[in-house]
Amino acid sequence: METKIETLYNIYSIVKSNPNPTKSFVPTSELILHQNCPWDEVVKNLNELRSEGYINMNQLSTVLISITEKGLLYIHKYLSVYGMS
Repeated sequence: METKIETLYNIYSIVKSNPNPTKSFVPTSELILHQNCPWDEVVKNLNELRSEGYINMNQLSTVLISITEKGLLYIHKYLSVYGMS
């Protein structure tokens, strides 16, 4: 799995059990715990995912990340194609 998709998958994994995953926020500190690549690559992935409309990022006291409806649809499709539900 390419690291950008892994980043989206990790965000999805964190929020998928919430009743409204697109309204759930993922602190960067939590995302770091799930990533297997260097932080600079995670930042690059986050910026690409945001520019493609798959996530939102909000800077409060810390950066909070949320998956968009488009991101949910994409990761569901990806997981089903690769049999990884």
